[in-house]
Amino acid sequence: MSRLQRLSGRSALGWTSRSSVMVLASFAIVVACFGASSLYSDLRLQNVASSAENVSSNSLPSIVHLAEIRTTLHDLDEVTEDALVPPYRGATPIDRALTSLRTSCALYEKLPTYRGESALWLPIRTNLDIVEARAGALAAELHGPRETMPDAEHLHMERAELREQVARIDAALRELVEFNALQGNLVTSQLDTERQRIRLVGFLLDGVSLLVSIALAVLAARAVRRYTGLVERRAEELESFANRVAHDVRGPLTPALGALEIAHKKLTEDHELSPVLARGIRSVRLVESIVEDLLVFARAGAQPEPGAYADFRSAVEEVLNECQPYATARRVQLRAETLPDVAVRCAPGLLASVLSNLVRNAIKYIDERADNAASVVVRARVERDRVLCEVLDTGPGIPPAMQRAIFLPHVRLDRRTSGLGLGLATVDRVIRAHGGQVGVSPNPKGQGSRFWFELPQATDAR
Repeated sequence: MSRLQRLSGRSALGWTSRSSVMVLASFAIVVACFGASSLYSDLRLQNVASSAENVSSNSLPSIVHLAEIRTTLHDLDEVTEDALVPPYRGATPIDRALTSLRTSCALYEKLPTYRGESALWLPIRTNLDIVEARAGALAAELHGPRETMPDAEHLHMERAELREQVARIDAALRELVEFNALQGNLVTSQLDTERQRIRLVGFLLDGVSLLVSIALAVLAARAVRRYTGLVERRAEELESFANRVAHDVRGPLTPALGALEIAHKKLTEDHELSPVLARGIRSVRLVESIVEDLLVFARAGAQPEPGAYADFRSAVEEVLNECQPYATARRVQLRAETLPDVAVRCAPGLLASVLSNLVRNAIKYIDERADNAASVVVRARVERDRVLCEVLDTGPGIPPAMQRAIFLPHVRLDRRTSGLGLGLATVDRVIRAHGGQVGVSPNPKGQGSRFWFELPQATDAR
C-alpha cells in the first residue's frame, strides 16, 4: 500500500469518526428538543387544567348561586308585599321564600373563595340574617289571630325597612358577582397567556429540531456522496484487480489446456494415459469456468447474473471427478447419492466453486491416519421449488460456537492447514447472493459434519 493510500485511508477514517460524532450529537439534540417540548407542554398544561378547574368549580358556580340569592331576595320582597295587601293572605309564601334563601346561601358558602371574597361576603351575610329575622317576625305576626295583628301602618313600616335592607343586599351581591366575574376573566386571561406561551415554546423547540434535522440531512447526504464515491473507487479497483487475476490465471491455463488436448488426441483411447489426460482436461476446463464466473460475479458487485442457471447433477459429477484424485490420495471414499436431475439459479462456474470448496474442505480436514473408514457423501433433494444439497463427512466436526463464524472471511479452525480462510466465506456470499441459504450442523449419521446449502430451482430452464 502506498503512502498516499494510507493517508487517504486515515483521512477517511477520521472523517467517518467525526461524522459519526456529529450524527449522534445531532440526534441527541433532536431527541432532547422533542423531550423538552413534551415535558414543558405537560407541565404548563397542568397549570392550564388547574386554572380551568378553578373557573369551573369556583367562579362560575359562585356567580350562579349569588344570582339565585338575588332572585330569592326579590321573590321574598314580592311575596312580603303581596302578604300585606288586605285581605291578608297569610305567611306561607314568606316561609317558602325564606327556605329558598337559606338553601341558596348554604350552597354558595360551600364553594371555595378567592382572596378578598370573604371580606365582601361577611357584611352581606349579616344583612341577610337581619332580613331573615325581620321577614320571619313579619310572617309570625301574619300567622297570629287577626285581633292581635298590628295595624296596617306598622306592617307597612316594617315592609319599607325590609325593602330598603333588600336593596342594600342586592347592591352588595351585584358587587360580589362582579368580583367573581373579574376573577374568572383573570383566570381566562392566564389561560390564553399559557396557551400562547406553550405554542411559542413548542414552535421554538420544533424550529431547533427542524434546523438540526436539516443539518443532519445535509451531513448524511455528504456522507452518502463520500461513501458512494469510495464504493465506486473500490469497485473500480476490484474490477481492475479481478481482471488482472483472471488474466494471470487464465494465461497459464490456456497453453496447459492446449498441450493436454494435443497429447490426448495423439494417444489412442486404450492407452493407459488417455483417462488421466481426459481427467486433466476436464479439471482445467472446470477451473477456467470457475475463474470466468467468479470474474463476472465480482464485476457485477457480487450480484448474480440475470437468467444464469446450471445443471445441478452435471455440476456435482464434474466436481467429484475433479476431486477424486485428492480424495484417493488421502484415503477418503468420495461418492454421491440421490442427485436430482434439475437446474438451479446459479452460474455453472459459481456452483462448481461452491461445491468444490465444500467437498475439498471435507476431504482436507479428515484425518487420513484414522482407523475408521473415512468418507465424504454428496446428496441432494428438491423441496418446494428449492434444491437442498448436503455434504456429509466423517471428520472431526465443527464446534457449536464456531458453526456461524466459519463462514466469515479469514476464519480457520486449524491454523496448521494451508489456506486463507476465504473458501467458506465465498460459499456464503455466492449462495446468499442467489437467494439461497447455507449452514452447518453435526452429521446425523454419527461423527463429522453436515454442510448444506439450498438454491432456487430454475424450473423454466428445461
